[in-house]
Amino acid sequence: MRVRWNSILAELQRAKLLRPAIAAYLESLPNGLSGKKKTAALTKQKKWTVSVSGWEMIDTMIDILKPFEQGTRDLSMSGVPTLCMVLPIYKSLEEHLKAQISALTVSFEDTEDEFKIVNAVKLGLDKLSIYLEKAVKSDYHLLAVVLNPQLRLQYLEDDTRWAPEVPTTPSASSATSGSLYMRSVQRQTSSQDASSPSWTLALDSYLNGAYPFPEDKGVEYILSWWSAYGSKFAPLDAIVRDILAIHGVSVSVERLFSSSGLTLHDNRARLTAVMAGKTIITKEWLKRGFGEGVDYLEGVAIWEKDSDEESD
Repeated sequence: MRVRWNSILAELQRAKLLRPAIAAYLESLPNGLSGKKKTAALTKQKKWTVSVSGWEMIDTMIDILKPFEQGTRDLSMSGVPTLCMVLPIYKSLEEHLKAQISALTVSFEDTEDEFKIVNAVKLGLDKLSIYLEKAVKSDYHLLAVVLNPQLRLQYLEDDTRWAPEVPTTPSASSATSGSLYMRSVQRQTSSQDASSPSWTLALDSYLNGAYPFPEDKGVEYILSWWSAYGSKFAPLDAIVRDILAIHGVSVSVERLFSSSGLTLHDNRARLTAVMAGKTIITKEWLKRGFGEGVDYLEGVAIWEKDSDEESD
């Protein structure tokens, strides 16, 4: 049965957390038993006990999968442009897997790779390469990167990452905590002053780093930056609105479908399309905190039976 990697990661992290409890449970299995029952308990104990190398492999697998979890979280954020993060995150994951393959290959030079983990990581890299190749060929992904004032054209001009003839040299901290996206842009720099507002000069000015993106800001500031300086690069700002509005992944759409399924069911078959849309939108607004503290019953007369009517 195929299982998604995030489910495996959650199980491994939980197993690591419960390692002392698991060891105590397995040790107690034959306690108080005798005869066939004890034999059966010892068989289970032997079968279920995880070896030292097994726990070490669990740690290794968590290290391998952890950046994928962070990348998923980065691309699942709401209220920020995510399409511009796809290429940097894919590239960071590629570098991470290559670094893992190199490290694991060295570690298994003198011992057997009993869990075949190196081959598994290579298969993961092959799969990721398919998605990365598609993203690199997509005009939307490339435009989104260029229109990100944190990256602009300098990111794609980084020969150590994007030139096929230059081997990738991943960072030693590629598997540590922190945003994969932010890790991808740390070495990007910006300079220059704003130039003429004409189309060609404005484009050149933007690509050359006019109005540098604050180093202490993250992806959440991208739209604020364009709001502040977009008029300096007209009509480039109009293209920005179209490109950065595209979602990098379908997570938000899937969430909306799931939420809509709770509203549109057989018991509400008489809802019109307009009313259904308003109901779903209102529900999403309420989830995001709109209307907190508002008295929805203000001015609404609520009829209640008085004692005389009840006696009748």
